[in-house]
Amino acid sequence: SMSPNERSAFAEHLLSTEQLGLRVATAGVATAESLVGMDPHSLWNPNLHRNAPSPTMSEVSIEPVLTKKHEETHDVLGKMVADLGYKRVYVSSVERLRQLAVWEKNRAFKPHRAAAIGKDKIASGWRKQVLPGVITCFELVEPNAAIDAEIAGTEASSDDGMSTSKVEILDGQHRRGALMFMAEREAWAESSDNVLVEVFPIATETAAKQLFTEINKMEPVKLVDLPGEGEADVKLALSYAADALERKFPEMFKVSARCRPPHVHSDTLRDELFQSDILSRFELRTGEDLLAYLLNVNDKMSKRTDEEWRSVFRGKQTELDRALAKARSRGFFLGIDNAWMHR
Repeated sequence: SMSPNERSAFAEHLLSTEQLGLRVATAGVATAESLVGMDPHSLWNPNLHRNAPSPTMSEVSIEPVLTKKHEETHDVLGKMVADLGYKRVYVSSVERLRQLAVWEKNRAFKPHRAAAIGKDKIASGWRKQVLPGVITCFELVEPNAAIDAEIAGTEASSDDGMSTSKVEILDGQHRRGALMFMAEREAWAESSDNVLVEVFPIATETAAKQLFTEINKMEPVKLVDLPGEGEADVKLALSYAADALERKFPEMFKVSARCRPPHVHSDTLRDELFQSDILSRFELRTGEDLLAYLLNVNDKMSKRTDEEWRSVFRGKQTELDRALAKARSRGFFLGIDNAWMHR
């Protein structure tokens, strides 16, 4: 433990680049290289450094982070605060973000999910003024200005409807939607520049897919939502049916993927249906066809006896009793047992 004077001296010492021989970057931290080989005990000694003089500005070497001026702005996004070479960072507003399209191969946007996030934030006390993370976008540029230049020669920049200079949201569409929801209820300032947006300059559709996959590796994206997996009309049918079910049985759908029976998670339901290949197996052509099929299955499940449920349910009897009580009160049974998908 340190006395107040020692803590003050320690703070002064951390700023003393003259004592450590460090170069101070704009973030005010030492580089890893400057610490190699140093005795850890020499970094702090309250007696040795108590009276160490602070360096003057002329003695501190400042290494710029930005490669462009702070004044640079984007027609849509607004003020740029950093150009890191491989990406640019902007401070933007909800008003500006409304103008951005979402990458067409992104997972389906769900207004109810954005609304749920917005409602949670509005009711969260101090957190309603805070937005963790960033909105991630890409801007399609010419190959000579792109970070994926090495693969740009093998893929035309206009593939799949992509056009140069277009900025689209790659990740964060539901956070943008939540902010819009809040702004419409005067819980977030519509025009204030208080949202961080990162933009990757790319030349190819392949780069967008690779960036999207990398972003979602820590919280794996569902197979059905991976770019390049499955036909577009199949994904549209799955989304249509899942959304229609959620509108019909809103209390039975949960935001968390770890929900308990009889509840379901919309994205998990879509993914399980996708992996079961249910549309081709039962020759379902459209979202309406799939919805009718699911409602028919749900109706048949509603007629099962307790004994029939016990023969298929894998959990404890108390869990089944609780799940059945709620399913019967709401008329929704698809979340109790998913074996029906694979029959």
